[in-house]
This record gives sequence, structure tokens and C-alpha cells, in this order.
Amino acid sequence: MMFATSDPSSFMPWYLRGNCDALGHVTPVIADHLSRARLFRLIDQRLSLDPGTRLDEAFAAIRASLFAAGLIGPERHELMPVRLEPYGAQLATIDRSALRALGLWATKIHVNGLVEAEGTLRPRVWLSRRSASSNAAPLAYDTMIAGGQPAGASLVETLAKESEEEVGLPRRLSATARKVKDIVVRYESELGLHREVLAIYDLSVPATFQPDHRDGEIVESALLDWPRFQAAVDGSLPMKFSSRVVSKDLLARLGQAAERDRLTSMPKAL
Repeated sequence: MMFATSDPSSFMPWYLRGNCDALGHVTPVIADHLSRARLFRLIDQRLSLDPGTRLDEAFAAIRASLFAAGLIGPERHELMPVRLEPYGAQLATIDRSALRALGLWATKIHVNGLVEAEGTLRPRVWLSRRSASSNAAPLAYDTMIAGGQPAGASLVETLAKESEEEVGLPRRLSATARKVKDIVVRYESELGLHREVLAIYDLSVPATFQPDHRDGEIVESALLDWPRFQAAVDGSLPMKFSSRVVSKDLLARLGQAAERDRLTSMPKAL
């Protein structure tokens, strides 16, 4: 499934070593800067990474140049995989701070935290509010757990780490999360072009659970009943784009399941 809200014509594709498929997409401002810095080559309107350098070294130089020019924020000290395709092999790594500016693929885990609600087939849903200092969508709401998959980590490892850091969820509980599906999204923000695989999980959380925000990325959590969750997804609360996509999917899936259960439980006409 693909959700796209960006206009590709507003970004310039760039290529690696003559490859036919674009490795990333950049704004004209960044394309001009990297060309002038001789980190990218522009030949016959085709933008490409200098093939004479090692990729990891090239990406480190690109990140440093973009930061020095004020085009991206400071180093995040978290290496992300560079892939030609959403599920392709890792070609290199790059610091997270430059990922969006270069329009590279990323994989993110999203965990729907669900609490059984008495007397209804639809659960209550945890949402987490991002801090005011977040690089993307400050003070907007996320799914209960959301985070990028760094280089060298599996999805399960990423889920366990983010669960502990963002809401204090013990690993014995995060290990029970159920993988539901992947959704591929493409959208733009002030950071650049986001191209993401959203790996979606559902997790049943005890009613006694209280989030413990440990890494400073989340400032508060909200446990919403189903009508309030619907309203939040419809716009009553600010939500990060990818989390709204995941939440809409949850509404559709569990709403349909609840309706099927309701119809199944109805007495049959004689």
C-alpha cells in the first residue's frame, strides 16, 4: 500500500554511479549547494554522487557540508542504512540528520498500544506526544511507540529499544507485539522528502500500564477511548503524518472487525 502526498517535480532525483534508479531526491537549494561544493556532479541535467569516493566517506562529507551551510541540523550520532529500494540491501550508512534532506529511504516501526475497554468491542488507544525540541513535527502526537530502524538493528531489536526508551515498556511485554503489515509512504516536510516503510505492530497493553518517558523524545501520553481516538485521527489533535496514516489503518481494521463481531453475535431470524 502506498500513500503519496508530495509533488516529485519539486525535488531533483540524484543517482549513484550511473544507476538507472534514483538513490534519493533533493530540493534545488541542496542540489545547487552540493554541486558547487563538488560533492555531487551535475552533467546534462543529471545529478549524481561522485563515483570516485567511498560511499560512507562521501555521505559523511555531504552531511558535514550541509550542516556547515545551515541546511540541516547537527549530527544525531545515529547511523541509518542507505538503500536504493525500500527493501534493498544496505549500500552505506549516513547520520540520521541528513536522511530527509537527501530524500533517502527509511524504515520506521509504529506500535499501536491497545487497552481492552469493558463493555465495547473497540479498545482504548495510547498516543504519545513528541517533545517541543523534536526535529520533525514538534508537539504532535505519534502512535504509542514510533522510531526509525538504525543500521545494524533488526525490526524486533528496534521495537524493543524504542519501547523501553519512549514509554518504559519492559521487553517481556514488547516481545508480544504482533506485526500487522507494512505501509509505504512518501511525503514532504520542512526537512525534505520522506520516503518510508512503516512497519506496523499491534500490542495489547494492561490497563494498569503507565508510560514512563525516559529519553526526552516524548513529553506525555494520552489514553483515548475509541470515539476520542477517531476524533484525534480526524483532526482534533495534531498528529505526525506517518502516525496519522497508521492510526487511520487501525481505525479501518478494528472498526471492520468490531462490526463483523457485532453482526455475528446478533440473533438469527427464525
